[in-house]
Amino acid sequence: MSMVGELWWEKMANAVRFLSDAEEYLELGKSVILNFTDEVPWCDILTDTLCQRLGKMMDTRTFDVHDASGVKDAGEFLFKRYCSEDERDKYWPTTHNSREEFMAKNPLTPIHHRFVCLTGISSEDSENWFNTISRYIRSCPAESEHALFILLTKNALVHTSEHVEVLQYSDYITDYDCLMLCMTMISSLSCNRTQKMYLSEVASNIADNNIELAGLLISAELELAQKPVQVTNQTFQENGIKMTSLKEKVDMAVWEAQIKFVFPKLEKFRRDLIEKYEERLKYHLPVTSSNGEKVDNPDELEIGQLYYICRTHKFLSDSELQRLKNMRIARNTLAHWQCLSYQELLDLNVL
Repeated sequence: MSMVGELWWEKMANAVRFLSDAEEYLELGKSVILNFTDEVPWCDILTDTLCQRLGKMMDTRTFDVHDASGVKDAGEFLFKRYCSEDERDKYWPTTHNSREEFMAKNPLTPIHHRFVCLTGISSEDSENWFNTISRYIRSCPAESEHALFILLTKNALVHTSEHVEVLQYSDYITDYDCLMLCMTMISSLSCNRTQKMYLSEVASNIADNNIELAGLLISAELELAQKPVQVTNQTFQENGIKMTSLKEKVDMAVWEAQIKFVFPKLEKFRRDLIEKYEERLKYHLPVTSSNGEKVDNPDELEIGQLYYICRTHKFLSDSELQRLKNMRIARNTLAHWQCLSYQELLDLNVL
């Protein structure tokens, strides 16, 4: 899936804009917090891409990546990684206050010439990291080169400050971006645009717009539309993903996609049929709806009422009546929270 991750971080417009803004703040000398509401999609590719984008600043800096998962003392973490044992022995809390201040004022500390990218920072640890890097930056001598930090956080409870810019992933990425990734991945698939849109919607819905998961699902291409439960179950098993009530959730995701794409086609069919046979239909009105209301306007006829009138009074061709019957069955299926098979959708010519 590395190619999909590269596609996401290097080609998809809003993901690229997210990294471009981070790059811009770093070039201005500010550290950045990239805050996500879920796991970072293709984290390794994100850090590699950002490193490449910052290449023009690498004459005086190197790019370090550290997994900070579970780190509770951010200052201690940096102190041990960027101060030699000899330098650490020189640190005295009563003299230097914090480790961050000691590193900031020690010209031998290599951290000053680094981009320090820290991944895996949880919501609970985000404030500790924010305070740590802020203390370090504030303690650095004016006009001196200092470390620039890139923190990848999940639900961080921090806000932009003088030295640190917080970029919210959710301000850049929406459900639309997940769909666009899926559409791009199947752009060469041999089917029409509506079928590609439907397939992308199914993948996005099942994944609940989780970008990486949607990418895994859409890789199955048309097989996902044909056998959504089986494909999802296999994909999840192969990637160690657990989902309770998988069949029910997949069925609901498919149903939602069908409501979006099929219901408008059913409504158009109903309206077109009424427009074509409006004068004939008027002769057989009023009729009574299932809830006892009188219907005397053709435009208000539901598809089931249309079928009843047309079947009884026989003014449709056999093929028209059969299509009306099939559309009625499809409408009732969806109205009862059930899904149509992909082949049924193709037979109905609604995709």
